[in-house]
Amino acid sequence: MVTEEQSKDKIGGAYSDEGREDAVESGAMTVEEAGFVEGYQEGEKKAICAECKTELYEETIEREINGELYEFCSENHAELFAKRKEAEKRI
Repeated sequence: MVTEEQSKDKIGGAYSDEGREDAVESGAMTVEEAGFVEGYQEGEKKAICAECKTELYEETIEREINGELYEFCSENHAELFAKRKEAEKRI
């Protein structure tokens, strides 16, 4: 059994590969939590729909608009965003 103090120590060291592995083995951290910390350490950013600003997961719609690549949660949002960008371009 892991004490609360041991758990805090393991989680505190989770910013290294070895620390994350130890934390998972001791039960202080789940595999999913370790993956999250690793991604955070590497500076990964969440993908966000350019139209509605919701967080995107595995299935996304990518479109190049005015030379820039954008990601969307649906075809509808990709079309709305493209129309708005085109209108802004004309102004």
